Amino acid sequence: MKRKRKQGRIPEVLWRIYGNRARTLVETVIDLLPKPPVSSSDKCRCKGIGCLGCNGSDPKGFLLRQSDPKDYFNLLTRSFAVVSDKAPRVQSFSFDVRWTQEQVVKKTIEMIIGNNQNVICNGYNLRQCNQSNKVLDLLTTSTWSLFHDRIGNELMVHLFKFVSIFLPFACGNHYQVSGYPINELCPKFSREAPVSTSQHHLPQPSGNQVNDLHSTF
Repeated sequence: MKRKRKQGRIPEVLWRIYGNRARTLVETVIDLLPKPPVSSSDKCRCKGIGCLGCNGSDPKGFLLRQSDPKDYFNLLTRSFAVVSDKAPRVQSFSFDVRWTQEQVVKKTIEMIIGNNQNVICNGYNLRQCNQSNKVLDLLTTSTWSLFHDRIGNELMVHLFKFVSIFLPFACGNHYQVSGYPINELCPKFSREAPVSTSQHHLPQPSGNQVNDLHSTF
């Protein structure tokens, strides 16, 4: 049966490459949660505080609330994500936010840099302290910190390691901040479904630094 695209939701380029694997960020997070959910907060690892792991009946209501800032709402509903077909299943949910969002991003990069083709590593140099690049800046805003507070360390790390995330960008475009580079996939589909992408190259780095290469579309 031919797959049907949800009109007006998934950007054309993502649909052509990933099909219905491309979903909003909030839908992706909910789909990643272990099943079945914990029956009550008393039995959850959050020890009754209440978290995403024990809100199985309404995880979307836990992630998105009426009092949330507009930027946060847009992050979860206007960003798109694609889970790698090599991603392991999330076996359990841990309500743990002992790291800051910046620590989560940097620790994830340091875990995978050098042996993983993930755009989150682009431009990162293990030898430099207090460095900054576009992806790091985008993923460490107050909006992402609120998202981190809702989903915890482990699930955030899982997203960065195994999920391609595309953030809303200028003029209706999207900007990839994690996952396998979409520009590496486009040539495979160029005959059947031409896509419009732009690549930004920096001079070849040395040491442990990786090319700062991203795609917007």
